[in-house]
Amino acid sequence: MLMTKEVEVDRMCDLSQIFIDKEMGNGLLLGKSKGKEESNVACVRSLSERLSIRYEEAMDLLEIEETLRPSILKRMDRE
Repeated sequence: MLMTKEVEVDRMCDLSQIFIDKEMGNGLLLGKSKGKEESNVACVRSLSERLSIRYEEAMDLLEIEETLRPSILKRMDRE
């Protein structure tokens, strides 16, 4: 009986660790995404100011993906 409980506890711990690892992975991906967006915002702002061009033109020169542009512009407006 005791051995059965130990096995069950080990299995529960293993399952818990799987969930923890998965969420940590999700957190890392989210962090990388936010970091990339912050970097893009800084680059767009810098290029725009140095060349006296619109943000959209700076994003063209930096070849920023179309799907990322709305969130970058939104951040630029807030800051």
